[in-house]
Amino acid sequence: MSNSKLNLQKICLDKGDFENGSMTIQMLSDNLKLNYSVTTLNLERSEIGDEGMKVLADTLKINFILTDINLSDNKIGDEGMKELAWSLKVNTSITKINLRWNQIGPEGAKVFAEALKVNTSITDILLHWNQIEDEGMISLAEALKINSTITSIELGYTGFKLEGIKSLSDALKINTSIKYIGLFINDINDEGMKELSDALKINTYITSIDVRYCLYGDEGLKEISNALKVNYSITEIHLSGNNLFTTEGIRALADALKINSYIEHIDLLWLPDLTWLTIDVIDVENILVNTLQYNYSIKSLITRIGDNNSKINELLKPENRKYRIIEWMPWKNHHICIKLEPRFHDIVMTLLYLFFIPQIFLRREKLRQKLRQQKI
Repeated sequence: MSNSKLNLQKICLDKGDFENGSMTIQMLSDNLKLNYSVTTLNLERSEIGDEGMKVLADTLKINFILTDINLSDNKIGDEGMKELAWSLKVNTSITKINLRWNQIGPEGAKVFAEALKVNTSITDILLHWNQIEDEGMISLAEALKINSTITSIELGYTGFKLEGIKSLSDALKINTSIKYIGLFINDINDEGMKELSDALKINTYITSIDVRYCLYGDEGLKEISNALKVNYSITEIHLSGNNLFTTEGIRALADALKINSYIEHIDLLWLPDLTWLTIDVIDVENILVNTLQYNYSIKSLITRIGDNNSKINELLKPENRKYRIIEWMPWKNHHICIKLEPRFHDIVMTLLYLFFIPQIFLRREKLRQKLRQQKI
């Protein structure tokens, strides 16, 4: 694998299982110390564990070629994270690191956070499906107040609750680099959504946020809706799978979307079955229809409301709406995905053909006549 023999750029040993395979993590690490071309390393589900992480971490201290490393589902715990953290304090090449589906706890998150305070190369972090809890989130939040290179971070299903989201929200009021943040499947609840919403009223850099299945209800949706009335940077938001038992939350969101002209993609897929809830499905459909009539920015909408005979379907007819359908995907149980394009795009194209293109041909014809006269 030396550079003189091979010019590899990517190594993928998914499901490698170094304990039972012919290649050991030590052999791989030794080769990576000598290789100057490999930029991507995928060790997903290779069961390297803490011991293997220690060996690999030593390599990362001297290898400055790797930019993308996938260590997901490798049984890496807090001890392994300590070794990795030390290497990330000196490594200046890694830009993306995937640590999902490991056994990282609060202590592992703490040492990782200390590394992020000094690391200036990492831009993308996938940390979801670990149990860092509030204690770990508080440490990461402190790091995000200092770090100015991370642009994307996934923290879904990491076990943090109110104290964790409070700390993270405080960090987001200061951080100016994060564009995407994934917080799905955490117990944020209504109070936590208020903290997050207060941060989003100040932060003007986040463009995409995922708060699916975060156990908030109508009050939480009201809070995020209030933030969307003043936040003009978010273009994509995922809100599905939460405890909406009345139409109050969706009404608040609809009011916000009538004002906000920047949201392009919105996920409103709630719970698997709406029939047992107190939500009036027809009422919600009316709210969404009314919103689409006022909003000019939404390009895709995912919801369980609507079917081929619904008012939304009626609204989507070209003669009734200001949008042109790019893609329409009716799914089971009234789950539809609508991709829309503002109809003013058609108007612009029409003007282009009716005015600008004829002008081009006229100018070209005048130029031809002028050239003929010069020849004569």
